[in-house]
Amino acid sequence: MRPPPPEGDIRFIKRRYSMFTNPDFPAFLRMNRSETLVVTAVDTPVCVESTVQDASIADFEVMVPRDCVATYSREMHQSSLRIMARNFALVVDSAKIIHAWQWRSLHPARES
Repeated sequence: MRPPPPEGDIRFIKRRYSMFTNPDFPAFLRMNRSETLVVTAVDTPVCVESTVQDASIADFEVMVPRDCVATYSREMHQSSLRIMARNFALVVDSAKIIHAWQWRSLHPARES
């Protein structure tokens, strides 16, 4: 039994490898004008890569924090990260993503 999500969190059911097979997920992203996804999960070459590919094809900017994804084989994990970095996503350490968010919160875009 899973614990309930924290109050205010939204939960989407994933029945296939990619989150994008649940039509509520991309609809929610579009409704909220999301442009960028940071994908974290387990099983890098299957669930993570499937979601990243679908997100990229759906025209989202995609980031994968390499230290927040994993699989049972180091070789498969590294290969999947290379494929995603070459074709679908920015693959970096989570610290770089956090730093970029912090910088952006301190330096909001100015409207012209």
